[in-house]
Amino acid sequence: SHQIGAYGQDEIHWKRLILTGSIRNDWYRSHQIEHMSGSDTKQSPSQITWRASGLYHFDFGLAPYISYSTSFQPQSGSVSSNGGATLRQANPSIGKQLEGGVKYQVPGTTLLLRAAGFHIEQTNVLVAVANTAYSIESGKVHSDGFELEVHAEPFKNLMLTAAVSFQKVKDDSTGKPLIQSGRGNASLFAFYTLPSGPLKGFGFGGGMRYTNKSYGGEASYGSVGVPQYALFDASIRYD
Repeated sequence: SHQIGAYGQDEIHWKRLILTGSIRNDWYRSHQIEHMSGSDTKQSPSQITWRASGLYHFDFGLAPYISYSTSFQPQSGSVSSNGGATLRQANPSIGKQLEGGVKYQVPGTTLLLRAAGFHIEQTNVLVAVANTAYSIESGKVHSDGFELEVHAEPFKNLMLTAAVSFQKVKDDSTGKPLIQSGRGNASLFAFYTLPSGPLKGFGFGGGMRYTNKSYGGEASYGSVGVPQYALFDASIRYD
């Protein structure tokens, strides 16, 4: 596969208002050979995508924003719409996203708060078919959710970051969640850098990442899920 793209972007500042716009054109070419089925397919789609956003800074540290964007994502793999009788190359996935939110920097502090909500629609999303070598293309997938994030430096050189997100991803063709999609996650991380002394520039930190249970597909006995889990991280750094 080969892909090439060209894009242009402009940003306009007017007093406290920031407007950003961009447009992009992608050209894609692929050649796929399936030795088992003997199929030989070629594809050469192109797509124009664009993005527009606006953000306004208030005097007291609040900055609301809104953005709209479209997307083009080539995909590899074989798909079938007749139970595997014939196979063809996967089409690119086309999407669009609307996002809005606020950022708030508490005046005179290092505390930064961010909240955002989003709605995504995506077509031609690949859904694996159990015990086969091909996938099916979903008609449309909806994703709705929100994110909350906090950055703070309560003491000098100590950085704290906390985030939580919730999402609902629905496959319109099946009425069920999209495979491998969970309902959200959360994270908490702290990092400290020594400000002076012989180890000046040495930093260390740790934290946790939590992932909610996710949908794994359908089996003969019903829906399959991947259980929730948590990961614990530790890091060191020397600058």
